[in-house]
Order: sequence, then C-alpha cells, then structure tokens
Amino acid sequence: MINPIKYILKIHDSLWADAFYSEREISGRKSNWKLNAFFKVSLAHLFNFVTLFGILYFLGFRMTDYFVNYIYSIIPSKVLSKLVIGFSFFILPAYAFSYFTVFYKKRYKYILDNYKYRKGKLLTIYIISTILFFWGFIILRHFLTKE
Repeated sequence: MINPIKYILKIHDSLWADAFYSEREISGRKSNWKLNAFFKVSLAHLFNFVTLFGILYFLGFRMTDYFVNYIYSIIPSKVLSKLVIGFSFFILPAYAFSYFTVFYKKRYKYILDNYKYRKGKLLTIYIISTILFFWGFIILRHFLTKE
C-alpha cells in the first residue's frame, strides 16, 4: 500500500526539482536561480493558501475572526491592519512552508540529486492549475452567493 504522505512529498520534491532545473537553465547557472525558484513556487503556494482559506471561510470555518478583530483593535489604520493580516495569514505561511520544506538544512541538494528535470512541465502544470483553482473558486463563490 502506498503511503499518501510519502507520495505527496515525492510530488512536492519533483515540483521543486523541476523549478530548480528550469531556473538554472533560464539564468545560466547564475547565483540567483534558487531565489527565483523560491519566489515562483512560493507565490503559487500563496495562491493555494488564499484559496484554501477562502473555501474554509465560505464553508463557515471562521477560525481567524478573533485574530482579525484583535489586529483591527490595536492598529487604527485599516490599510495597515489589512497588510498585517495578509502578511500573517498568507505571505508568511507560504514562504515559511517553502523555506522549511526545501531550503532548511540545504535539502534542495538532496532534491537536485534524487529527482530528474521534467523540462519545466511539472512547474507549469502546477502554476496553471493553481491559477485555475483560485479563479474557479472565485467564480463558483460568485454564483453560489448570488441572490
């Protein structure tokens, strides 16, 4: 029987390997290929976190209400409050997830040694499916909440 966690981690590592190899190919092995891959994949993770929180909120799981109300009570500016909330719920988790699953203790070296390059296909599929998932939820939510 296949362990689902190991299977998901294998897909995750294959995605990162594809991102690393394609960035190295694009940048010509300059020193910023890791950073470029980090920002591309983490941005896709960010959209997935936003979509996941949106789905949970739509389904009635309002687990963030206490924190949001607290931020609004201590920061008088609405714009600054929204920036703090967006950073703490979406940006920080997405980038922390990417860092700790790939770059912590230089795990990317293991990924590069053990996974092959798929010519950017896996990365492209992931980014396109993330965008479609995000916009699909927005459109579906629009039609479901329309009165």
